[in-house]
Amino acid sequence: MDSGRDKIIKNDNLSAIEELNTLIRFRPDLGDAYFLRAISKYNLGDFRGAIRDFSSAIILNPIYSDYYMYRGRTKERLFDFKGAREDYNQAIEIRPINKEAFLSRGVNSILIKKYDDAINDFNAVIDLDINNSYAYLYRAIGKQYKSQYDSAMTDFNKAIKLNPGNADMYVRRGRNLADMKDYKGAMKDFDYAIQLDSMNSFAYFNRAVTKCQLNDSLGAMKDYDKVLKLDPENALTYFNRAELKEKFGDFYGSIDDYNHAEEISPNNVFTFFNRAIVWYRLKNFFNAINDYTSAINLNPVFGTAYYNRSIARRNVNDYRGSETDYKTAIKINSKLDSLTQAGKIDSTGLAKLTEFKADFEEGNRRNTKDSAAGMLPFRNFNIIYGLKDTIKTEINTYNDKIKDLNKESNSKYQFIISSQEDSLSQENAVQLLKSLTEASNPADDDLKLFERAILKYKLQDFNGSLDDYNTLVNLKPDLSMAYFNRANTRYEMISFMNALNSYNNNVIFIGNYNIKAQSDKKTNLQNYDDVVADYHKCIQLNPWFNYAYFNLANVNIDSKDFLSAITNYTKAIEIEPKFAEAYYNRGLTYIYIQKKEEGCTDLSKAGELGVQRAYDVIKKFCNQ
Repeated sequence: MDSGRDKIIKNDNLSAIEELNTLIRFRPDLGDAYFLRAISKYNLGDFRGAIRDFSSAIILNPIYSDYYMYRGRTKERLFDFKGAREDYNQAIEIRPINKEAFLSRGVNSILIKKYDDAINDFNAVIDLDINNSYAYLYRAIGKQYKSQYDSAMTDFNKAIKLNPGNADMYVRRGRNLADMKDYKGAMKDFDYAIQLDSMNSFAYFNRAVTKCQLNDSLGAMKDYDKVLKLDPENALTYFNRAELKEKFGDFYGSIDDYNHAEEISPNNVFTFFNRAIVWYRLKNFFNAINDYTSAINLNPVFGTAYYNRSIARRNVNDYRGSETDYKTAIKINSKLDSLTQAGKIDSTGLAKLTEFKADFEEGNRRNTKDSAAGMLPFRNFNIIYGLKDTIKTEINTYNDKIKDLNKESNSKYQFIISSQEDSLSQENAVQLLKSLTEASNPADDDLKLFERAILKYKLQDFNGSLDDYNTLVNLKPDLSMAYFNRANTRYEMISFMNALNSYNNNVIFIGNYNIKAQSDKKTNLQNYDDVVADYHKCIQLNPWFNYAYFNLANVNIDSKDFLSAITNYTKAIEIEPKFAEAYYNRGLTYIYIQKKEEGCTDLSKAGELGVQRAYDVIKKFCNQ
């Protein structure tokens, strides 16, 4: 436990999880072990996995106030504000002097717009700790939301006096000054925040907004550019920069930025609305109509969008549609004067009209299905050949059948099951293949025949490898590993040919290659029949060989049979509950078919079992 805690302090969270996994395996009754592992998962962005571990800790020690508080904070990262509040209440009930729990509940109250409740909680923190800078900071923010700017300023000043090196506090005070129309004062705070922390994208963003208020459009543009260098997935910055580009007459640059904003945050009505106006200015009325339609689909009572679309339709001689839109706009908003203004929603008005600004903290919200196709799963497992003294460096897992093969082998090489390439160089493989053939007739020795087939596969002599496997299964029809590797060879050969012949199709990243799906899906499926038959034969002879199910699932993915893939990954996991690669691939499959909860659970388990890249996918898809 001490080792795990030390690694968390050093921000080596993956190693911490390994230590804590070992501890939990031998002492599953220790709540702190689950608590620390939850902290590690939280630090890696795996909030769902962290919540499960916090919950396990609570079951073991239900009277530990901090367990509830940290679980509440994690729930907020998944926007479960109600569940978070319940946890904070429980934390405070167990330990009424838990100032961190009061602080967290106060922030929760701000998030759900209960500003008076928030201020009361921050008062409680100050009563417990009169020098708590964050209590003053958050109380100031609560007052700011209540438009109590002068009182808020007193608290901001107190917070900064207690914590003068915190850049974010100057940014927050600067925002309050901007709300008070003291833009020069706000600029001083933003400049100083950047002086303290030159990588603070939040400071650059707010300075850009303030520069717009001071009519310094060029300065604002430079700050928005800086934000996007630091935070390329910031939808609101693209939105605001698009507005500036239009002001400069860079209409196509404006369209490009709105496109980026839509790609990251596809359900924001104002992106479509503002982009439609730019299309209209470019006299591209059909694109304008399409964007107004998208805005209306997202908000069917958006009167101004109907009014603007009526004008665009009139320009393409769609007089009936124009009249219908105009009547709808009047019906929604009887005050025609407000409709005829028909201006864009600017960045200042936007903050008051929508939660779009939350994208500044939320990160990437790209279309899950399209993006998931680009995540690399684990490739097929193969029985490969490696030097005995390098086996420890291979990513491998052993099976009784493989152990039996190795007992029969007296060479310095050993059979390995791996999803990675073997450690043999091409030159060594050629020499080894030559020596195998010269030493004896491999057809008289099934083990040598197996070795030769593997080497030919490595050298991409697929036909030669298949010939040897065919001979081998005739000699030993009950050798399940021969069917397994023959399936892999057939699959690799098909994949290679598909990749060569399908440049103009969508890429599906799965299996041994970046296989491109052929336009003739039926032909592609038919190609895999022998592959599938070999895996089934292997499973028939060795029903507990989890890698056969895993590889079969990969073939199912390439055939776009996602439900069968999930079934086969699940079988592999049932046989080997710590099969990290199977959890990872199944998680990606779930996400691809829009079952995010199941997918994120699997990815969390894969990360817990040591798959580091799982946390990158979790951050991308699971924390929206």
